[in-house]
Amino acid sequence: MRVCIVGCERSGTSAVSTLLSIGSGWSFLDDPQESWNIYPLIYTRKSGLPLQLWWKLRRHKIVKVPGFATVLPYLQECHLGDFVACYCLRDPRDTVAALMERLQHGESRLLTDVSWLDIRASDYVEALAWRWRKYLECAENYRRLGGRIHFIKYEEFFVDREARLMDIARKVPMPFDRGKTRPFLQQQFRKSWSSEMLGPRRWKRDLQQSEVEKIETICADLMEQWGYDN
Repeated sequence: MRVCIVGCERSGTSAVSTLLSIGSGWSFLDDPQESWNIYPLIYTRKSGLPLQLWWKLRRHKIVKVPGFATVLPYLQECHLGDFVACYCLRDPRDTVAALMERLQHGESRLLTDVSWLDIRASDYVEALAWRWRKYLECAENYRRLGGRIHFIKYEEFFVDREARLMDIARKVPMPFDRGKTRPFLQQQFRKSWSSEMLGPRRWKRDLQQSEVEKIETICADLMEQWGYDN
């Protein structure tokens, strides 16, 4: 594993990882199903990586598992290679709106389980907001511990995907042919029911004011830190 793409679900991880694979020609492991339950167990120290999954991670140069944001220090200890983590970060209000849309279209209810993060939430909105916060806190702590991690703001990626991809490629570093990605830059990823790209500030259309207030209460300080306080 050379690049590990992480971040709260629906923050651009699919687009970033897929386009990096297309541009670099590097092999890509896309959120294997057996990973969905394992990172909560690793986080709570109830399990380690199963050998079969460990081999999959070793075999591919680009790995995308959003929830691995919570276990990056552990992954560094697993001899998976000298990888760089890329954290995709999105306004939590837009993230929750996108996740709520996913839930309406049959996405796994595992998204709303935050009990393993030692959180009790009164509803889905609170659960998803806490998920956003805890993932980001884990990533920031990993950076403070000296881990190699780059943060990619969804809003900047949305405006100029090619520039942000080139920036990541330089930082990894990795080969990157921008011409290979251009036919796919405006493609919607992992959204089978619609090709519409709603982009930043979709929360103004999709969320009720009471839902916005819940998210802002839980995430306020980190929103201010990352420029999402307006």
